[in-house]
Amino acid sequence: MNNPFFIAVLVSVISFQATHARLGETESQLISRYGPIVSTKEVNGLPLLTFEANGFIFQFSMIDGVAESISVNKKDELFTSQEVQELLDRNKSGKGEWLQKEVDEKNFSISFYGPNGEIAKYDAKNKLIMIITKKLLQQASVNLNRQKEKERELEESAAKKALQGF
Repeated sequence: MNNPFFIAVLVSVISFQATHARLGETESQLISRYGPIVSTKEVNGLPLLTFEANGFIFQFSMIDGVAESISVNKKDELFTSQEVQELLDRNKSGKGEWLQKEVDEKNFSISFYGPNGEIAKYDAKNKLIMIITKKLLQQASVNLNRQKEKERELEESAAKKALQGF
């Protein structure tokens, strides 16, 4: 079946699915869209769900059962500028536009800031787009501070224990 029209439609449908990844979806909505979860792990104290569908790897960080970050990785080719823009447009929380903040030619990446504190990065070298909400950024900061505090407490406890014999 080498019909060019059929191939073009198929590529368009697959690309369409990738650009419909959305922040704010629940686990059940993600499963409905992408099929079964391939893996689940904890990153910075938050669940990270991984799905694979149609040549893409999708990862979602969850807070209170809702996707607060999206990472979309194309296995075989680069994203088009249209695909990047569609993903950004579908994942801004409110009115306003994404602003291109930084082009890193050395690492082949572009960073964007969303209208309500979201951040995004397109990494051409790794064929990856990542979008993170302000809520996830805040939670990650809280989790990091907690981890640093725990490490500091462990160090102090070990130092006190070491000094007990003197």
